[in-house]
Amino acid sequence: MKHAPLLLIVVLFLLMGCDKEPDIVTPPVPLNKIAIEPEFVPQFEKCLWFDDKSAAYTIGFDDARPTHYQVSGPALTARNMRGTFFINTQYIVDWSGWQMLADKGHEIASHTYSHPKLTGLTETQQREELSRAITDIVSHIQGIKEVPSFSYPYGNYNDQVRNLIRSYHYSARGDSGINRHTLRDDELTMVRGAGVYPPFDMGDIERRVERAIANRGWLMVYFHSVSAKGDSDYTTIPLTKYLAHLDYVQRRRDCLWIATMGEVTGYLRLRRDAEVRVETVDSTEIEFSLGGLQGRYSDLAPLTVKMKLPQQWRGHEIVLTREGSKALIAPRRSDDMIYIHIPLGGRVRLAASGSR
Repeated sequence: MKHAPLLLIVVLFLLMGCDKEPDIVTPPVPLNKIAIEPEFVPQFEKCLWFDDKSAAYTIGFDDARPTHYQVSGPALTARNMRGTFFINTQYIVDWSGWQMLADKGHEIASHTYSHPKLTGLTETQQREELSRAITDIVSHIQGIKEVPSFSYPYGNYNDQVRNLIRSYHYSARGDSGINRHTLRDDELTMVRGAGVYPPFDMGDIERRVERAIANRGWLMVYFHSVSAKGDSDYTTIPLTKYLAHLDYVQRRRDCLWIATMGEVTGYLRLRRDAEVRVETVDSTEIEFSLGGLQGRYSDLAPLTVKMKLPQQWRGHEIVLTREGSKALIAPRRSDDMIYIHIPLGGRVRLAASGSR
C-alpha cells in the first residue's frame, strides 16, 4: 500500500480533467492565416434569436416558495435549463436556497417586496415596493448587480405602473399570449406569458410552444409551486406533470432557445438597437463589434450574427477569438456559413487556419 498516495494523486488528476468543456477545441499552433480576397464584402444578418433558433422559450416561477429551490430549480439544472424566479422578498429569512439557484445560472427576478396590488398604492408606496425588493435581492445574493426582470403581483397593473416599472427593470410579465420577436421598450413592460393552472392541460401548453416556433415568437410559461408528493391545487402542479413538460421542451431544443427572461429581453433590445460593425484586419481577419447603443442594456446574452464566409476560407477551420478569451475553433453548420455571438461591449475576430 506504500504507493497508495501516488495512485490517489493520479486518480484525482484524471478526475479534474473530466471537468473540461467538451466543445472547446484549441486552434492549431502556429496559425497559418489565409488571406481574404480583396473584393470580399462581408454579407451578414442579425439572427432573430440567439444561435439562430426558431423561437425563444422562458420558464418562470412566481412567489418566493421553497419548492422553487427544492424541486423546480434542481429539475431544470439536471436538464441544463435555466429559469426565472420572481420572488417577493418580505418574508425571506434564509437566502441560501436562492443563492444556490443563482449559482446554477438561474435568474432571480422581482415580484415586489410584499406582493401587493400595485394599482392600489400611491406612487411613493409603489416605488418603495420596487426598490426594496431590488435592494434585498442585490444585497443578499452574491453575483447579482441588477434585477432586469419583474412580474406584476396578481397580474395587476395600469399605464402609470407600467411607466414606473421602466425606471427599475428592463421588462415585466403581465399579459397572456405569445410575444413577437420585435418589441418596443414600452411593450416589454407587458411581456405575455402562459400560466399553468388546473386542470394542468400540458398538451395545451405544448401547442402554444409549437405556435411560438411556427411564428418565430417568444413564449414564457410560468408556474407557482411544484409538489414532489403529487399534491395538486390552484397553484400547485404535481411533479410528474411538471417533469413531463420539461422533457417535452428538451425534445424541442433544436428549435427553442431556452433562456431566462433577462436573457431574452437583453437579446431583443440588442438586436433591435445595435449597429453591427465589421472590419477587415490585415487582409487575414474579420472583426465584429456592436455600436450605436444608447442608454442601459443588459449584458446577459450576446447577439448572434450569421455571415457568408469568404470563398478562400471555405473548407478550412475558422478560428474565433474574443477579448480576454482563448482562441477557439468555431463550430460550423455548413461550409459557407458561420454564426458569431457578439457580446455587448466586446469584439470578436475570425481567421481561417491553413495549417492542416
